[in-house]
Amino acid sequence: MSSDKEKRQAVAVVGGGRWARILLSVLATLNLPYELVVVSKANPARLADLGRATGAHFVVVPEIDDALNAYDVVAAVVVNAARLHAQTALRLVEAGISVLVEKPVALDLHDVDTLFLRAAENGVHVMPALTFLHCSYLHRFARTVAEAGTPVSARIDWCDAAAEVRYGEDKMYDAGISVAQDVMPHVWSILTTVLGGPNVDVRVDVHACDIAGGGRSAAFDLVFGGMPCRVTLQREGLARQRSIAVALSSGSTLTLDFTTEPGTVTAGTHVVTGDPDWERVARPVKRQLQAFVARIGGPVSARADAAARSSVAISESADRLLKREQESWLAGQAISRLDDDVKYAVRELMASRWDDSGAVRPGDRAALDQQLEYSVRTLVSANAAGNWQSAIEALRDPKIGRPS
Repeated sequence: MSSDKEKRQAVAVVGGGRWARILLSVLATLNLPYELVVVSKANPARLADLGRATGAHFVVVPEIDDALNAYDVVAAVVVNAARLHAQTALRLVEAGISVLVEKPVALDLHDVDTLFLRAAENGVHVMPALTFLHCSYLHRFARTVAEAGTPVSARIDWCDAAAEVRYGEDKMYDAGISVAQDVMPHVWSILTTVLGGPNVDVRVDVHACDIAGGGRSAAFDLVFGGMPCRVTLQREGLARQRSIAVALSSGSTLTLDFTTEPGTVTAGTHVVTGDPDWERVARPVKRQLQAFVARIGGPVSARADAAARSSVAISESADRLLKREQESWLAGQAISRLDDDVKYAVRELMASRWDDSGAVRPGDRAALDQQLEYSVRTLVSANAAGNWQSAIEALRDPKIGRPS
């Protein structure tokens, strides 16, 4: 085994999914003085295709330890299953490696604080991957809003289509986390960029969460620095949608529709592009990666990143409300009802327990769906409960085991 001094320096990408490959393709264009190594057991063919298509040179290894044994890893991008983000990042910072962590950085604030504490102790950086903080069209819209008057309320509408192709691949959500855990970090980034700074207080109104489709759709009322904000989130919708509307004290409204980047800004009957320089400026992902690389080797703050804490706090609070509404809704659904909405809610409420028990590995969509089908059909066959909320409690009984 060669010594650390003989090892080549490298940046690691932990994960092999669609978004990991996009980040890898952008990293390959930065002309970094480091090797690129991918830690993944998944999608070897697509990773090989990416290398051929882009001319990027990178090595693929199955485990983090393989990367650490072969290279002097100076930084890593964590973009594996969302439930693994915090523990993967912690493993890396404890090895003395700075990390850029895809959203959500963690699923609860305790893990965020632990991660940043360990990073400070090891003298390395943790940066949350909140791409919308780096969007030129959002910064331009923020200036437009500031010049137009005083904002009094805002609305964000976000919908992911049931069938969508992005960057040449089918886009799929992580079924192991809720739409709140998945998208609320983006919501925080958008609101922060348009209406305030990273230290503006954001809280979720504990009385305001409405759901549909078993939790595929959820509407929240937030308060952002004292300003009311309505946020609607949806999975498996008819069409992709991304928009933010800001109402002003004058009675007028400014809207940025960024469903297709860089979007369009509408004020009354006046419509302009979200960024006339879009084709000439660095794209958000590249800006984010450049900002992360610039931190490597720099001074480390002992304080947790405000963006990481705030983005996790809003997603944790919203997810708690969402799950409360799902349980309430399931209490009104008879055990004889077994449709896609019931299955969606049950899967979402049980995913963390199945992950923790080892029944399902985080990110394994096929195994998660298999566990769901086995569990709900076992309950229906046994007539184990009068309604599906009670069935959730039955599922938490260890006698409802794993599929054979």
